[in-house]
Amino acid sequence: DVLVEVQLVPDIPNLAGMRLEMLEIDATVFLSLRRNPHCGWARVAKRAMDLALAGAAVVLLAPLLAALAAAVKLTSRGPVLYRQPRCGLAGRNFQMPKFRSMGVDAEHRTGPVWAAKNDGRCTRLGRFMRRWSLDELPQLFNVLAGDMSLVGPRPERDVFVQQFRKQI
Repeated sequence: DVLVEVQLVPDIPNLAGMRLEMLEIDATVFLSLRRNPHCGWARVAKRAMDLALAGAAVVLLAPLLAALAAAVKLTSRGPVLYRQPRCGLAGRNFQMPKFRSMGVDAEHRTGPVWAAKNDGRCTRLGRFMRRWSLDELPQLFNVLAGDMSLVGPRPERDVFVQQFRKQI
């Protein structure tokens, strides 16, 4: 093992919009310094874009949203929407709705798992919606509420976030 001492002389005004992250892997420390996209004018611009685009999308897609909701209700029993807990920015949890593409209680037997391309738990309509990502359209309301953004990062389920933390 070689010990190396590192000293940084920060230029505080130029670091104001930066984010310092430290990662330790096998007793080796890595420092990452990068601009934080979630502060200052970048945050305001991103939020304004999210509101404008998601608002316009909800208005323009309202007939499609209504048709999909009716199709889900008519083709399978259970609720139209499936709500999944998700972990957003800064670890904040929220409920993310999707049009239900699987049978009721599909995860009862399997527990939380990532859906596969030809997932046998999907309904016929669900396979169609997933192919075109139509099941995700209700997330536009999460964008309007400020829970998530149109341009990422994509919020993940907390169970998988915990799994990532253990693996990485």
